[in-house]
Amino acid sequence: MSDEFPPLNLGAYRVAAPPPVWSDYAPPEPGALAGLLGAKSRHEQRLAAARDHFERAKADYARAEAARLEWVHEQTSRYEAARRAHDDEVARHNSHIAQIASGLRNHRERESVQWYLELALSRTLLPEEVPHVVELAYSPQGEQAVVRFELPSVEVIPAVDSYTYVATTSTLREKKRPKAEMAHMYRSVVSQITLLLHARSLRIRPRARQCGTGWSRTLR
Repeated sequence: MSDEFPPLNLGAYRVAAPPPVWSDYAPPEPGALAGLLGAKSRHEQRLAAARDHFERAKADYARAEAARLEWVHEQTSRYEAARRAHDDEVARHNSHIAQIASGLRNHRERESVQWYLELALSRTLLPEEVPHVVELAYSPQGEQAVVRFELPSVEVIPAVDSYTYVATTSTLREKKRPKAEMAHMYRSVVSQITLLLHARSLRIRPRARQCGTGWSRTLR
């Protein structure tokens, strides 16, 4: 389990948008002859309309900013809660691993050794047709591990050896695999799986002085 947690991503809502400024709303100042041509009065009207527009823009901005801050607060609270939960899970995981490691190094505890071996054996790469069921028992006194696993049935070997296309009938003719050949191939599959798991159990055993491994075959 990774102890890293992705940072909080608020996107465009991370910072506030720039507030409205009066210079963007203020009408241009009237010229020197405004009083003679009546432009001053029109300017006052435009100025009043601009102030009203500016006040509405400020109110809209304040509402939008309040909504943004509320959303940021909500997202931050959720993020902090998720991060605390993640940190707690990491701490529990690391504590469990530390206990397992201590049991392996110092005491050869049965639970620690069985958990370690079962984890490693369960990650052995096997075809989908092969059952991934492993049972393990460990004796601290003799430092011996007994492994039991389920093997596939003989049905894992294809009963048909080949097909021949018959053009006159547009059909496929099956050629059955001889029973002796099926039995030989099945024994080969069993042997390979057994050797693979046996070799893996020997490679991963935690410095045990000896390792006795028992194998059982379950046919379905």
